[in-house]
Order: sequence, then structure tokens, then C-alpha cells
Amino acid sequence: MLACHSAFKRPVDGPPSNLKTSSFKGVFTLHMDADFSASDSDIVYAGFSLLETVTNVVRFVRVDNSWTAKSNMKMTTESGCTRDVYVYSLTSGSDMVKSIDKTLPSDKLTVGFAESTCRKRVVGFVMDRIKSSTMLYRVSLHEAGHVVGMWHIELPKRTIMHPMVDESAGCFTLADASQFCKIWDCDASKVRVCDFHR
Repeated sequence: MLACHSAFKRPVDGPPSNLKTSSFKGVFTLHMDADFSASDSDIVYAGFSLLETVTNVVRFVRVDNSWTAKSNMKMTTESGCTRDVYVYSLTSGSDMVKSIDKTLPSDKLTVGFAESTCRKRVVGFVMDRIKSSTMLYRVSLHEAGHVVGMWHIELPKRTIMHPMVDESAGCFTLADASQFCKIWDCDASKVRVCDFHR
């Protein structure tokens, strides 16, 4: 089974105060690893961008090929919090992935992970375990949820935030909108959600 992993250093109690930009409550800059192919970078960005499309609350701006996993991350901070998100393209052989896999039950392997704190926001995709563009899109949307403070929701096939990619809804659902709006102080009934029964 394939799992998504998240690491939060502190609970997110709402939008960071530094992210009041235009009509969005949160604007994040995605720094895409130069190791992504152009098509994979587009798919990852599409997953993150869906949150903007359905909520009109958060926005992600992409900077392609701006860094590699071997280079330093430069976190820009305003009021003490960063809005920079560094997006890794990794393989199952990397030390970081091996370390995460050790924390999971033996029958599960990570395909994506996120660490989202006020001081550091990173997302990783284990590309040799992601077998299709549909799977990459689902994992991207799930990890975008973690970046904006969302947690796993144990509702198989009824949420994108289910920890098992095979059990996720594949789209932003009412359960996701409810959790998102509790964090970002918005009206969940105004969030465009999918019909997860399709």
C-alpha cells in the first residue's frame, strides 16, 4: 500500500498573519526542483492550483527549476513565517525517503510527504513509486492540503486527505472543504467540491 506522510511541528490554527495578499488569505511560492520533468512539474502545479480554483482563499505561484535538492533552500519570512514551499523530486533510494519509510508499517511505502511549519515548508514526491499522472495529481492535491495546514481525514474514498493514496477521493470533497475552512476561516458551502461517488 502507498501512503502519504506529513510532519507538522505545531498545529496550524489559521492563516499566518503574514499572508494577507490581495483577495487571497494565503499566497505561497512553489520552488520546483529542477529534477522534475516539465510535464511532471505541470501536474504537480495543477494539483496545488486546484485549491485556488475551488476555494478562492489560497494561491500558489510556481517558480520552475529554481533549485535542486542539493542546493540550499532560502525561506523568505514576513512576520516570522515563510510562504516559500520547496518541492522535491526524489527516489525511493534517497536517505530522506528511507527514513520516512522506517516510520510506516512494513506493508506501506510513502509516495509523498510534507513538512509545513511557520519556518519551513517542504513537499516531496517519490517519483519512482508514482505510477501515473493521475496518481501524481492526487498526491499533489493531498500534499497541498498539508501545506495549508490540513491533516489526514480517515474517510476512505470521501476525502483527498486520506493517508492512503488508493483510498483517497481524488478530488476536493465536502469533508476537505469543512476542514480547510475551519483553518482558513471561510464558508465551506462556497467551496466548489466534487461528487466523490462518481
